[in-house]
Amino acid sequence: MLLVIVSWISFWLDIHAVPARVALGITTILTVITNSRGVKDSIPRVSYIKAVDVWNLSCTLLVFFAFLEFPLVNFIARKARNKLAAQMTDPDNQKSTEQNPNRIFQVVRPSRHSNKVSDNSRSKKPQFNITPEDLIKTMEDSDDDEDEETSFDILKYLPMATEELARSIDRFCRGLFPLIFALFNLVYWVTWSHK
Repeated sequence: MLLVIVSWISFWLDIHAVPARVALGITTILTVITNSRGVKDSIPRVSYIKAVDVWNLSCTLLVFFAFLEFPLVNFIARKARNKLAAQMTDPDNQKSTEQNPNRIFQVVRPSRHSNKVSDNSRSKKPQFNITPEDLIKTMEDSDDDEDEETSFDILKYLPMATEELARSIDRFCRGLFPLIFALFNLVYWVTWSHK
């Protein structure tokens, strides 16, 4: 039970803390499997499922799914970051951004007739206006260089794939996993205490 709870610590670690989250996940999985094996070896073998088998399997699955949550959020965050970085450095994208100032950034350039900043902005510093709608639209734009039949891009199925989405999945799992474990405990102890 304690190992299942320890596996939830990874939900509070940063999504970019790869070594810490992987080490915690693998350590808890291996420890739960080792404990399960030790318990199984210490009791006599029977042909039916015992209560301890259900407990060990459930704990192992909860720890395993807690570990699998990390690659999902890490993948979403990295893909979103890489795609956004690629769009910022792509010269073709910069031209289209200058033509449509509401796309990702509002590009502020000096006027040709004066040394002042263009009329679009009143400040002397460039303004970067990013809205969530702009990011979603940018994520939905497909790359012309990729062959759509041979490449699989999960961001097509996750239109809001951003680091914030990855962090919100972590926050959601902080409550979901304890709730599932509490419900499992309730059902488990009520069911097996009557037998």
